[in-house]
Amino acid sequence: MGFYKKLICLGMFGFLTACGGGGGGSAPTSSAASSSAVASSTAVVSSSVASSTSLSSSSLLSSSLLSSSSSSAGLPANRNLTHARWSFDVKSKVRSTAVISGGAVIFGTDSGTLYALNLDNGSERWRVDTGGSISSHLLLVDDKVIFLNYSGKIMALDAQSGTQVWSKTSGSEYLRPWGHHLASAIAVDDRIYIGTSAGKVYGLALATGAEVWSIDIKSPVHTRPVVLNGTLFVSSDSAVHAFDITAGKQLWSRQFNNPTSPAVADNTLVVGSRDARVFGLDATTGADRWNISHGPDWVTGDPVILDGIAYIGSSDDKKYQAINLASGVLKWEIITGANIFTKPALQGDISYISSGNSYATPGNGTVNAVTKEGKALWTLSGKNFFASPVVEGDSVYIGSDDGYFYALPAL
Repeated sequence: MGFYKKLICLGMFGFLTACGGGGGGSAPTSSAASSSAVASSTAVVSSSVASSTSLSSSSLLSSSLLSSSSSSAGLPANRNLTHARWSFDVKSKVRSTAVISGGAVIFGTDSGTLYALNLDNGSERWRVDTGGSISSHLLLVDDKVIFLNYSGKIMALDAQSGTQVWSKTSGSEYLRPWGHHLASAIAVDDRIYIGTSAGKVYGLALATGAEVWSIDIKSPVHTRPVVLNGTLFVSSDSAVHAFDITAGKQLWSRQFNNPTSPAVADNTLVVGSRDARVFGLDATTGADRWNISHGPDWVTGDPVILDGIAYIGSSDDKKYQAINLASGVLKWEIITGANIFTKPALQGDISYISSGNSYATPGNGTVNAVTKEGKALWTLSGKNFFASPVVEGDSVYIGSDDGYFYALPAL
């Protein structure tokens, strides 16, 4: 297991943490930082409806960590990173979307390290070198964290300790043009499903990683699938595909220009495309139910469906839209601060969306809080946010291209 390295020592409060290096750090100063399921991946769902978009160290407590007792009361609508509750310096871009487990937030970095931090103050529990950059939505299921990294490993690690449970080599990985993420997994019953840059889609045993079936669709996959009534929907770089989840047999496919990850509800499959349109497809046949212009530019954000509304964002025109799922009629749209390549997080009546500058690193980006009626509540400015936000309690958790991971006030 030459790719797998782990450093653990006993922290001052008696739980396991990493030894030395890269500990908690204060947020960048406002002049540097602000240049201007909720997380449904955390649960196994029934095979009848399984959608990734359905919402149903030793330096612990370092004085350089921002206080977790910060109150959101009285915060301005225009915010910067000095308003963070805490930050943690990983010294590497963070483009993976985190999961929450047992009072910890777990995320991966561009350097290939997987971290677990305490939710309340950002102190470190453990870290693991996985041997390859991590830039996708993590999946948490049965106390395992599952992800694909750039070394071509589909890995499952114990969420409490970081210990490897299993890994499977899938082949070389790379990003789609002007993309920021590798493929992500979904779990249904005792299996996980994931695609790869090599153009294969796998059904793997959750417990062991053993291959149940695979199919070569001859087109790279850099998205996250969804499942509805025994059908697996996968977006590759050139098409949207539907498979029988039991046998891995393709039911239909339809050509698209770099479609986003799909979302599905009420037998309507929603995807965005780089032809600047959002499509609502009949999930049974792949035929159009509706399609709507998203403006002059690529639709690159992953959709979420809630209460009959599909929420999705785009690239250069920086739009975040709400679309009626049944009719395809635009309900509202707002302009965010930068290019959206992420997935909204919805909690109650508020959606949170992140963005960044695809033309520069660390660039400039925003996190926006928007009501279901399209009213902007607040905007936080920082460097690129190409990780999707995760909401837990009264905090939003997200990493940035500036090399920090943040806990932000949700209100």
